[in-house]
Amino acid sequence: GRDEEIDIMTKYCDSQTTITPLLVMGGTGAGKTSLMLKFMLHYMDCQDPNSANKIVSKGWRRRPQILFLTHFTCASSSSRNPVRMLRRFCNKIAAHYFLDKPEDVPGDYEGLSERFVSYCHEIGTSFRGDMLLVMVDSLEDLELWNISSQSYIPKENASAVDWVPAKLPTMPLFPVRIILAVDPEADPEITRRLRYQQKSHQSNELTIRPMDRNIRRETLKIMLEKQSRSPFDMEKVIRNLSKLDACGVPMFMHYAVHQLSLGNPLPEQMEERLTHLPTNVSDLCFHSILSVEKTVDGGTGYVREILMLLACTR
Repeated sequence: GRDEEIDIMTKYCDSQTTITPLLVMGGTGAGKTSLMLKFMLHYMDCQDPNSANKIVSKGWRRRPQILFLTHFTCASSSSRNPVRMLRRFCNKIAAHYFLDKPEDVPGDYEGLSERFVSYCHEIGTSFRGDMLLVMVDSLEDLELWNISSQSYIPKENASAVDWVPAKLPTMPLFPVRIILAVDPEADPEITRRLRYQQKSHQSNELTIRPMDRNIRRETLKIMLEKQSRSPFDMEKVIRNLSKLDACGVPMFMHYAVHQLSLGNPLPEQMEERLTHLPTNVSDLCFHSILSVEKTVDGGTGYVREILMLLACTR
């Protein structure tokens, strides 16, 4: 699924008139991370823009390349540090486009933010002629209290979007593309600032909408066939689940199928679980953890490990 979203993201990167970052909006569990990963594989491997994309092949270079920088803030606790993210971005950009020596790249958040914006404009006239594509997932999860290794900087003095350019190089300059995944409900202020930046230039926004009823049913059938080995009325389960609004969220669907299939229940047990199934992602996650603790041998230990892992990441 998500072919329509993939197509929109591809057209954004290929457009010769793009001048602002693309904002991928979606709530918790809507599938932003999986969409970013799928697009990354599609754009770099399947479509092969290095040979087919006109915007990349312009200029005097016969075999231009794409410098592809990605960052997933949910990967680990250190991934939520914007200083480490920007330092990595700036070091790679400076080395690839011969803009600075590694020792000349700043080490503080303010300096890195200014340098990244400056690099984005310098790339447009770089003799390398390569496209820069930057993708950052879950922008709202960047931890501003961790933006300086030397001192604490209050949140009111900094923002997670200070490094995001308001305007990107456009034709006839070499292209820079930035794709940012944001949960508008988790941090409305970040969303407001990003939209305000684009207001005077160009609006580029993609909202991940819940899956429609037919796709829900097809996906549920595949997941139930894979996870459950016990006999039950699959059509009834699919029909009842697909009616739930929350089932349009991929994360809810995944947890719901796992919860219903846990321990290969009998048909009457499956029906009882379906009746008492929570109707939102947070309650369902909590319910799933409790079920593991009660029904799985050594469940308490598993739950302890799960919570420790969650504490170290999101």
